[in-house]
Amino acid sequence: MTFKDIFEKIAWVVERIVFWFCTFLLLGITAIVCLEILSRNIVGHSFIWVEEISMIMLGWLAYISAAYTVRKKGHVALEFLYKKFPMPARKALFVIFTLGMIAFFAFIFTSGVGNAKMLSRIPLTQTRLPRGLIYSGLPVGCVLMIYFFIVDLVETIFFKQTDSLMAADELAIYESVVEKGDAE
Repeated sequence: MTFKDIFEKIAWVVERIVFWFCTFLLLGITAIVCLEILSRNIVGHSFIWVEEISMIMLGWLAYISAAYTVRKKGHVALEFLYKKFPMPARKALFVIFTLGMIAFFAFIFTSGVGNAKMLSRIPLTQTRLPRGLIYSGLPVGCVLMIYFFIVDLVETIFFKQTDSLMAADELAIYESVVEKGDAE
């Protein structure tokens, strides 16, 4: 196995773990909210812990799914502007942007750790869990975003993959041409 194969396999495994973690959180939030609705309407009893547990899970879901979206290139992009540049300029912009995002999320990580620590001293009202649990997903999400930005940078610069340098419509055309070439 080459370094590229190992690197891509690790990135794929991390991506799958993040995907399934987000899926578990979403299903968990859905299950406890449905349990609360059924319990309140059928039995007439309400669980006091549902709101706080779902807030913790929703906080983690927001930050971790943002990292997954970075990996899938699902965030908003200014592709109409990006397409106007030649490929070498796109590569330079990509590197500058990616390094800037890594620095930005490193700063957010340090702020998030401090915020989570500070809020961990304050308990939630019903469950008495530390309030910092809601916000502790932010540093974890930042680490994952930094990791996925580094993976994208390595794939683009060292492995010469060009999908990060193309707009969505260009990528669709490129993939259809490659697919057609493979079929022949």
